[in-house]
Formats: sequence, C-alpha cells, structure tokens
Amino acid sequence: MEDLYDEGYWEHGHGSNYHNYGDDPGWKGTVKVLTQFVPPRALLFETASAKGYFLKKAQDAGYGAVGIDLSEYAVSKAVVPVIHADAADPSWVEPLLKDRGGFDIVCSWEFLEHVPHENLCDVVNN
Repeated sequence: MEDLYDEGYWEHGHGSNYHNYGDDPGWKGTVKVLTQFVPPRALLFETASAKGYFLKKAQDAGYGAVGIDLSEYAVSKAVVPVIHADAADPSWVEPLLKDRGGFDIVCSWEFLEHVPHENLCDVVNN
C-alpha cells in the first residue's frame, strides 16, 4: 500500500487531489484552536503526518510534536523529522513511547479514509 503514496501522489495528484502538495495555511489556525484547550509544552503525536506541516506549526507554538507516516516519499521531504511507520503495525509504538513515556494529545488529519476497510479495526485498536 505504501507505493500508492509516492511522488506521483504528493506532487502530481495521482490518486489524490494534491498537486504540488504544500503547507496548508489552515494549520496555523488549527494550532491556535488547540492552544485554547491544551497548553503548549504538551507532547503531541500525529498519525499520518505526511510532510510534517502540522507538526511544524505545533512545534512553532511550543508543543513537543512527533509523527509517523506510511509514505517513504513524504517522510523524506518532511519539514520536521517524521518517523516512517505503518499505523497498522504496532511495532513502532513501544520504542516511541519508551523515549517519551506517553503523549498528551493524539491526533490525525485526513487519515482514516486511506485505511482499507478490512484493516480499520487493526489501526483503531493499536
């Protein structure tokens, strides 16, 4: 499945609505709303981080922010470090938590619609 999210997907709209995928100005507003409920310095985890644009805005606002993405291409182009991992494979969880102890916020944007129906329970339960 990872090969669906290559350069063609992110940069040329193959199988997506992305053409020259870039930073979304809406992330700044999303983080502003987040600060109303969770104070900066909290540790945030994002599934399906893509190129890390939301993580970058969260870090700029003072959050500790860590994310994973299935796409090796997106991870290689990320604006902040993003871990290459499959959300359906729980092997990445333990090492990530070992270093951090846990997360205050877990979020994901535009992720679940990419999970095949037969794998949805595995992803949600992990």
